[in-house]
Amino acid sequence: MDMQSEGNKVSIEAKDLWQQEALRRSEEQKKRIEKLNSIAAEAGKYLVGAILLGLLFYFCFYDFYINIAGFVYPLFLVGLYAITWKTMKSQGILFNKHCAGYVACSFLLAISTVLTTNFLIIFLNTVGIIILYLITLCRCYLADKVMGIQGFIMTIGRCVSGTFVCSRYFFKHSKGKIRFKRGNFEKSKSITLGIVLATVFLGVVLPLLSQADAVFGNILRFPFQAINITNGYQIIRGACFIFIPAILFYGLICSCYIRYMETEEKQYRLWKPDAILIMTGIIAVTYILFCSIQIVYLFGGLFELPEGITYAEYARQGFLQLLWVAVINIGLVLLLKIKCMPSKILNHILLVLSICTVVMIISSAYRMILYVKVYDLTRLRFLVLWFLIFLVFVVGQMMYYVYHSKFRIGKWLFTTALVAYMILSFGRMDYVIAKYNINANEYMTSDNFRYLTYLSLDATPAIAELSEDRLLVDQEDNEYDYGYEEDSKENYELYFQWIVNEYNSSIRGFNISNYIAYQSALDKLAELK
Repeated sequence: MDMQSEGNKVSIEAKDLWQQEALRRSEEQKKRIEKLNSIAAEAGKYLVGAILLGLLFYFCFYDFYINIAGFVYPLFLVGLYAITWKTMKSQGILFNKHCAGYVACSFLLAISTVLTTNFLIIFLNTVGIIILYLITLCRCYLADKVMGIQGFIMTIGRCVSGTFVCSRYFFKHSKGKIRFKRGNFEKSKSITLGIVLATVFLGVVLPLLSQADAVFGNILRFPFQAINITNGYQIIRGACFIFIPAILFYGLICSCYIRYMETEEKQYRLWKPDAILIMTGIIAVTYILFCSIQIVYLFGGLFELPEGITYAEYARQGFLQLLWVAVINIGLVLLLKIKCMPSKILNHILLVLSICTVVMIISSAYRMILYVKVYDLTRLRFLVLWFLIFLVFVVGQMMYYVYHSKFRIGKWLFTTALVAYMILSFGRMDYVIAKYNINANEYMTSDNFRYLTYLSLDATPAIAELSEDRLLVDQEDNEYDYGYEEDSKENYELYFQWIVNEYNSSIRGFNISNYIAYQSALDKLAELK
């Protein structure tokens, strides 16, 4: 009996927990609906704005792989911010003047996209634009709320996750707007009937008129040719390109407005530093030992390396591991500084960790430079070097923040990251890689040249400067291989011929890097003839 009563008690408690959870979710839903009442009351104009954004997205990007790096990218951004500004104005949200820098950086990234054909940079530009857009929205909707780094990041995360939750209001509010009122039912019915009859009549007459006059026929067919909806797949694809952005935009606006209506501010507790001091002290001693070895072996060259290992091989071993450790150290120092109670001893230990992190970054960079000198430059190696330089500036700010708690570390870290990425985005990475590899090698092997052709068209002007005579030597025996010579000449010419054949001259897909590569290829082909 006791066991049975205990089982019943557990089931009752579990049932109560489920009921409490259901009640909590129901209350949250009611609060969410109450906060969105003002949007629901004027949903018509917000829905129109969302649909206009979807149509603009379709117009700009329906030929996605061509237009994503084309002239229409900045155009879409203009439309996105214009519709967003109009929506915020309707809600009584003022544009925060501090967000002008984020908007300007978004347009710079859009311009950078038109200047490159490197899809990695294009992808990162798109991610950057999305992040800047979300920050702009949060700064505008939450301008009167004071938040730290943690609170701001969590708020952006809640806005993003809330976008998918609030997307359903696109359909709920649409349903509420298209529902006929009793007094206007007959009038709406007449309008609908008139549109249907006109559509049927024009469906019969327009084909006859288009056949009767060629000019009118071309005008009539032009919109359908431009949109290219020739089958069911294109229609479905077009609908997705219109409605998915529209639904997500509407959900994002609703999600941000819910955060705008919130009044509660969460307080975060600080950690006691006792256990943290022991942990960081042990880590600091370990890092000091490791950094001493780096200084002696790698930088000083006072001791011989293990037998059978060259400096290039030693450099290759561990640079990525050191990079990850450096990133972890930066995160650890920032976390402890933000979350722990003030402590002078902890600050000293964090400074030691920061100095050791600088040594690890320099060690990783030195290893990579040694490796690049032997095995040339690739995208991954270029990105690692760029990231290491960026980390040096991050650690410098972090060391200052350790002893100056009022320093706005979040703002300056974000600014540093933004400037560093702008340099990468506008730096034409593939051109730099091709230029370095060509200058670093007297003769280009087939593998070296093949790698250059795998780069984006940003590298084409550098490849065009490569003399054809430098492709004639087989690097292995330093002797001429005439079969290889003929293949190299043919591949060299085919590369430029392929660029000319694949050039896209459409206005919406116009890309400056693509055009420069096309002109370089034309000049090179003329020179080879």
